Amino acid sequence: SALSTTSTFTCVVTSGEYTDSDASTNTMTLTKLTFNVEEKSKEVEENTSAVLSCVITGITEAVTTTWTDSSDALFRSKQWYQRRVRGVTFEDKSVSTVNDQTITCAMTGLSLTATVEWKNPDGSTITSGSDDYTITDEAASGGAQNSILTIGTSRLSALSTTSTFTCVVTSGEYTDSDASTNTMTLTK
Repeated sequence: SALSTTSTFTCVVTSGEYTDSDASTNTMTLTKLTFNVEEKSKEVEENTSAVLSCVITGITEAVTTTWTDSSDALFRSKQWYQRRVRGVTFEDKSVSTVNDQTITCAMTGLSLTATVEWKNPDGSTITSGSDDYTITDEAASGGAQNSILTIGTSRLSALSTTSTFTCVVTSGEYTDSDASTNTMTLTK
C-alpha cells in the first residue's frame, strides 16, 4: 500500500563465472490496480435457479474472474459467499364457511425472522384486524417460521368459490434480496 500507483523495479545480475563482464540490468514496471468488488448476498429458494453476479468497479486494466463453489477449500476458508436456502410451503386448501379458517405460510432455512405480507385475491394487501382477517406472525425459531392468516366466517362467505391468496416473504437477513411470492388456492 506504500507504493505509488506505478513503481519501477530494477534487477541487476552480475555473472559469477565472468566477473569482468558487464552486469545485466533489467527493469520492470509494477502498476498497482485499485478496485472494489460489490458483494450481494441473496437467499435462494430450494429447487430454483439463481443468477450470481460479480460487480467490479474502479478498474483500469482487464481482470480475470474465477467462480468457485463451496467445495473449493479457498472458497470455504474465506467464506466469500454465504448461501441461505429458504423453503416456503403454502398449500391449496378446501374449507367450509361454517367456522373461521386458517392458512399458513410456513418457511424454513431462516436465520432471522422474515417479513410476510399477505395479499387478497384482488392483489391488495391484507391488514390484520380488518375485513374479518387476523394475521399471526411467529418469530423465526430453529430456522423455521410461520405466518398464519385467519379468515373469519363473514369474509369466507363473501369470497368466490375459488380464491387465490398470496404470501410475500422478504428475508430478515438479506433485506436487499428479492421477495419470494407464493400463492395458494382456497376452495369453499
